[in-house]
Amino acid sequence: MTRGLVLSGGGARGIAHIGVLKALEEMGIRFDRISGTSAGAIVGALYANGHTPDKIFELVKNLSIFRSVRPAFAWTGLLTMDGLKELLMKSIRANSFEELQIP
Repeated sequence: MTRGLVLSGGGARGIAHIGVLKALEEMGIRFDRISGTSAGAIVGALYANGHTPDKIFELVKNLSIFRSVRPAFAWTGLLTMDGLKELLMKSIRANSFEELQIP
């Protein structure tokens, strides 16, 4: 039997997912697949890459909204998420789902 985890979106919920992951780990519950949307996808990707909930919390805690969201003034919108993209590029070395520890 395989066990999957689905994480929802929402900035504050994304941070709450970190605590849930920690509690599930402490209970010995592991997952074979992880899926998420928005903030849940970010937390899920970091976890699937092998980061512990404590490490994910440190990454998120040290991420400033002013460093992650930058003015763009382009046809795609007024803001870019380049800072968040940089954090994810440094923290997730995998280039495909198959390379993650948990798909």
